[in-house]
Parts: sequence; structure tokens; C-alpha cells
Amino acid sequence: MGHTLCPSNHGIEGIVAKRTTSPYRASRTGTWLKIRHADTIEATVAGFTGTAHQPQALAVRLPDGRVALSQRLTAVLAASVAPRLAPPSPGTRTRRPATPTHP
Repeated sequence: MGHTLCPSNHGIEGIVAKRTTSPYRASRTGTWLKIRHADTIEATVAGFTGTAHQPQALAVRLPDGRVALSQRLTAVLAASVAPRLAPPSPGTRTRRPATPTHP
């Protein structure tokens, strides 16, 4: 009897979550939260479009060796990615972890 609904296999873009005390309203309200489905895959950044300080999209090398261009980066994601793409400006102090993060 147990069936699992896999959103990507059924054309569903996500789910809607709400508090049990939140009544249904025909108009949009901030009490319901839409959580979109996203497929993810491990990839290595091979390049980018835009500038290193304001990347627009990432060129990524997929596990099978192909290179693909990501969707346009949101402003928030671009701001998060940019420090990893751009070398620090001369005289800028950078933080380094006390211990290596990779074996």
C-alpha cells in the first residue's frame, strides 16, 4: 500500500505547507509556504558568465564530463558565490580555517 510520490516524476513543482491553525483563504497570504522541488547533482565549477564579482551563471562540469551552463543566478546566490570566484583584492585580509577541510 505504501506509495511514495516523487514530484519530479509526476510534474509536481513542489508542496505547500501551512500551520494546522491557518484557515484556507482564496487569496494569497503569508501564512502558507510554497516549497519548490529541485533536482540536485554534484558538479565542479569550470567557469562563469558575467564578472567574478557579479557572476550571472556558472559553467559546471558534470560527473560524466559534459560542461553545462546553470540557470541565471539570483542576486543572493551570486553574492554567495562571488567570493569563491574572485581573488581577494590586494591588502585584503582573508580568513582561513584552522584545520584543512579536505583530507
